[in-house]
Amino acid sequence: MQTIRQTSICCPTSSRQISNRAFRSIRRGQTPSTTYLYVGKSDYVHHISDGQKLEVGWKSSWITADNNAVNDTLRQDQWVIDENTSNHFNYEEQIHAAYVNYSLERKLWNVMAGLRMENTHTVGNQLTANHRVERRYTQLFPSVSVAYKPNATHTVQFSYSKRIQRPDYEDLNPFRYYVDAFVFWEGNPQLQPELAHSFELTYLFGGDLGISLYYTHIDDVITSVLTQLPEQNVTIRSIDNIERFSNVGVNINYTLKPLPFWTSVNNVNGFNNSYLGAYNGEAIDNQSWSATFNSTNTFAFGKGISAEINGEYNTARVDGVLRLNAYGAVSAGVMKKLLQDKLTLKLAVSDIFRTINYNPRSTVDGVDMYQQFDLDSRVGTFSVSFRFGQETNRRERRSGSEDEQQRIRGGG
Repeated sequence: MQTIRQTSICCPTSSRQISNRAFRSIRRGQTPSTTYLYVGKSDYVHHISDGQKLEVGWKSSWITADNNAVNDTLRQDQWVIDENTSNHFNYEEQIHAAYVNYSLERKLWNVMAGLRMENTHTVGNQLTANHRVERRYTQLFPSVSVAYKPNATHTVQFSYSKRIQRPDYEDLNPFRYYVDAFVFWEGNPQLQPELAHSFELTYLFGGDLGISLYYTHIDDVITSVLTQLPEQNVTIRSIDNIERFSNVGVNINYTLKPLPFWTSVNNVNGFNNSYLGAYNGEAIDNQSWSATFNSTNTFAFGKGISAEINGEYNTARVDGVLRLNAYGAVSAGVMKKLLQDKLTLKLAVSDIFRTINYNPRSTVDGVDMYQQFDLDSRVGTFSVSFRFGQETNRRERRSGSEDEQQRIRGGG
């Protein structure tokens, strides 16, 4: 078995940065990108009677993204366009959706049911390779939630929903981005959206304890994949759909006050992730039991002084074809309020002991690949804020384009 070991240094928000300086000095690139996003929506709420409500609405979004990536290679002291990695890609998307929601509130029962219909039209046009991908489809997304509350202390709730998760626009762009001389990343214009069915049963005891059993099944799950090119001695990191993903687990939240000035919010989540399918003719069966632990502790010392300490630990887990290592971290902060709480001073440090690390491992085509990223996760911040005038209640207003802006991520 061949083993590839790679070490990279990057920031905590990106794993696609070029880390080999010698390699970077013989390559350069420009990736101009222009994205136009238009969103229209309308909502109507009708109160049928006391405790009964009907909501209807629609939303339409149009997006156009133009990405023209030009890469050059230094050859004999002259920059030459690299035709293999340069790429001009246009993407257009239209989504039209209509929904209806019904809710009923009674003394012991709360019921909510909804249905959403979406019509989608997408066109991905890779001008460099003269390759066009066009899709049209209409889908229905039902949801239902039933809560039973016999008294002020106990609540039992069941919910089901079918949802869609579309790929980020950046992941649809087949642009090739070199991590180093032996590994590069490229998008996939053939990506399909994920379709998820989620079930959850929750028990709440007062405001201190919450226990949830959950199960999620996803078709065409979007995940990272690896392809070996032995003749070129390189590895392609890309993103693709795997046949199915399932996630089952139990989540426990517990809040307590060990002392009058100390509030501790704790969470334990135990779960099993399972990826099943095939990629490049090779079967994928990657699964594991994992757990996460989180504790947020707030201390109110009086006279406007407070502090917070957060600790987390994540056991080893799987993500698509990758196996990820365990890691933990401790973060802390202190805050002081002055001038009748109008002036706020904050000092915080994340990952104090610099223990967050990202070291994925995978085996593809008989090759064991291990990557080690040195993340700059320990960050200290100091902030000063001042509140002018009187505090008033403001209604949060959503623009309707939050989902699309989230998918733009890297600029289209």
